[in-house]
Amino acid sequence: MYFYDFAFGILGLQPEDAGTYRVTLIDYNGLYDNVHLLHHTYRLVTIYQPSAPLLCEFQDLTSVLDDRNDYKLTCSIRNAYPVIDIKVIEPNECTFESHYYDDGIHSEVTVSITYCEGNSTVGCVAIQRQLEFMSINGYSDSCFWEMTKSNPGTLHTVSTSDLKHALEEQYRVV
Repeated sequence: MYFYDFAFGILGLQPEDAGTYRVTLIDYNGLYDNVHLLHHTYRLVTIYQPSAPLLCEFQDLTSVLDDRNDYKLTCSIRNAYPVIDIKVIEPNECTFESHYYDDGIHSEVTVSITYCEGNSTVGCVAIQRQLEFMSINGYSDSCFWEMTKSNPGTLHTVSTSDLKHALEEQYRVV
């Protein structure tokens, strides 16, 4: 009896390739109708979106905060299966509050910063809970930054698709 090691790889992975695939490994003598040995019934291979994509980030908070300004960052994402959790990159040396909302369809976090003593960064990261054999939907929705008080009308929107080029190398196969 002979034993062989086999490997499976996916080359040129793209965001639209996320999903679950079935891989079957068989040994045959050159004729498709004469299978000698079924090495593995099947294996489900799940290609996840990046495990922790950055949804939103703002650096150097002292440049936007002063005695008259509040700063608000909101990140939202459509939920998927496995469940996606949004985590806050907490700003150092800042006074802030985080508010989470999850209705089962969308997850959202809002960070309100009122004061920063030093240079800091605030942001949001989407973390996918691990669950094998299931595919997920792509990340969607967006985050936005809002300046209040002295600049009440300023609103900047960054779609997660704008961050795609930075995330493409983070795909993994399990």
